[in-house]
Amino acid sequence: MSGRREMRSGGETSEEERLLRSPSPPKDKFYLTYIILFIHGIGHLLPWNMFITAHEYFVEKFKCSGNYSHCTSFIEQNFENFFSVASMLPVMLMSLLNIYIQSKVSFRKRMLVSLLMMLALFVLTSALVKVETHNYVDLFFAGTLLTIVFMSVFSGLFQSSTFGYAGILPQKYTAAVMSGQAFAGIFSSLARIISTVATGGHVELSALLYFLSAVVVILLCLASLILLLKLKFVKYYLNLTSVRTIQSRATQTEINKKTSKKDNMPFKEIFCDVLVYSLSVFLVFFVTLSLFPAVLSSIKSVEKYPDASIWTGKLFDALVCFLMFNSSDFVGRYLSNWFKMTGKWRFLLLALTLLRFLFVPLLLWCNVQPRSIHFHVLFHNDVWPILFITALGLSNGFLASVCMVSAPQNVKEEFRETASTIMTFFLSFGLLSGAAMSFLYTYLTKI
Repeated sequence: MSGRREMRSGGETSEEERLLRSPSPPKDKFYLTYIILFIHGIGHLLPWNMFITAHEYFVEKFKCSGNYSHCTSFIEQNFENFFSVASMLPVMLMSLLNIYIQSKVSFRKRMLVSLLMMLALFVLTSALVKVETHNYVDLFFAGTLLTIVFMSVFSGLFQSSTFGYAGILPQKYTAAVMSGQAFAGIFSSLARIISTVATGGHVELSALLYFLSAVVVILLCLASLILLLKLKFVKYYLNLTSVRTIQSRATQTEINKKTSKKDNMPFKEIFCDVLVYSLSVFLVFFVTLSLFPAVLSSIKSVEKYPDASIWTGKLFDALVCFLMFNSSDFVGRYLSNWFKMTGKWRFLLLALTLLRFLFVPLLLWCNVQPRSIHFHVLFHNDVWPILFITALGLSNGFLASVCMVSAPQNVKEEFRETASTIMTFFLSFGLLSGAAMSFLYTYLTKI
């Protein structure tokens, strides 16, 4: 990679050789590298989580004035569906485009440009909180969708670059990035709750504080990136990788000559080996994104006077939908560290993902609002959506992580990168397909 060539040109070959002969790498003092990569993981999914968690703010912003009330019913009731599609389509495209970009642009430039653009977009979003948009709902809606699209493009680029960077470090540092990603949803949920409580429920002021918290996190990502590149622990592995890359290139031609044709596993065979896992990860995210956040954030408390308390009123969706789902998803990912489903166990994995379709009727039968009088509520207690959403989050985090970890283990080591690429595409396709399906589910509750 170009980033590695840059590092190699900055030091003498003799120094790199001494690094190779070093008995042990430098210590990660104060776990700084681990902490920084955890923070970067938060930054990856912060844009997606910040926009979908700000449910009440966007409901207020998409309310039209009396002269434009015709647009309220569609945009106000379906904006989260559009947010999901606008977020997931760029993610899927970037998973393909980054293969070309990473060979042309160094990872440092990719990460720096991505963070600066994300920072600018969050500053713009924060500024728009104070702008009156009720007479320009269509324009504000289109602008918000464009912001989400560009935010997703740059966050996707930042994500792929970080994983490439973490890949040269010991395995636990990649786990730090994944843990940070899971924590992004918890952060956005807590940011909304704290900003709402601190401002007494004032929608505009709480939204301003809410989005400014994202600006702080992105600034922290930028500052920590600069620090990360200066750490001896990181420099050691960068130089080590550079030297090994040179050695690998020197013998690559010889290796290719000795490799027989039957050792070159074709793409079709790799695809067949990971077919069950790719289908499983597709189904996991298809079910999840078809319900979260569009359907889940529409579930209201069944209390007779829900607005009497901020917890059953303004913050009910923040607590029950976003915080419960993201917290259980985080726990599910953590629990997956002790499980691998290879061999015949992969069919059990597929069966478990199919069972998750039961969440669709169960959650639609909760108090989803608005709804048609012909579509009855069957669960008249707030405990039920809490249980269902917790189970949805746990199964999402657990099954998705098991799929992504187990699939590469089902092929030979030299074909694992290809297997991971296939899995990433099906994951992204599941996200996009589920987001599109959410339109149907929200429509079904209204007919």
